[in-house]
Amino acid sequence: MATIFAESKKLMTLPSIWIACASTLGLGISVTLVLSKRSKDVLLVHGDVGALLMVPDYVLYGVLVIGVLGAVTEYQGGQVYTSMTAVPDRVKLGAAKGVVVGFLAAGVSIATMSASALAAHLGPVEEVWPVVMRSCIYLSVMALLAFSLGLMLRSLVPALVVSLCMLVVCPTVLAPITSLGKWAPSSLGSDLFVTIRAPADWKTKMLVLVLWVMSIGGCGYARFVNDDG
Repeated sequence: MATIFAESKKLMTLPSIWIACASTLGLGISVTLVLSKRSKDVLLVHGDVGALLMVPDYVLYGVLVIGVLGAVTEYQGGQVYTSMTAVPDRVKLGAAKGVVVGFLAAGVSIATMSASALAAHLGPVEEVWPVVMRSCIYLSVMALLAFSLGLMLRSLVPALVVSLCMLVVCPTVLAPITSLGKWAPSSLGSDLFVTIRAPADWKTKMLVLVLWVMSIGGCGYARFVNDDG
């Protein structure tokens, strides 16, 4: 518990983390206001709730940045080796970092989606709060994938580029060309969580998403624990 507290304290002293969190919150509210106005003029499948369902696609950028920053910031100046000296058990240290990033991403996601729902005056609608909570699960999982990629690459720009390409660009580019795009982690997470009703093949999609998380997370964690490079 002390390691988690220490890691959270370190992370929250970073100005870049505060900027990323504030930007994510502001982006979510701004996008909601725009989409809510648009839904009054353009028929969306789920009305105003349909506008809220589109917000995670934009908020995703912010949580990816949070995930990457949580992984690579200490590597930029070599502070990570000081942390490893203070906590020689890398298994424990790596787990603590992941827990802190996961909780931070979840907190920012809950705040952003809740504020977005309130900004769109969606409080009384029955489907709203389940959508908010499921969207937060989706965004938190994506942040942890970006965190794992950051642990693998250990550099801010490459980690951000790879995270954006894997979780944002590739699914969008592949969608019109091949059905493989629907098996990308972000596409699976969106189908499972950013929706009012689960898809018919939700078990298969959940299994594939879990395999993505285990493989990417396992690789990042393994490099953090075993590699001094």
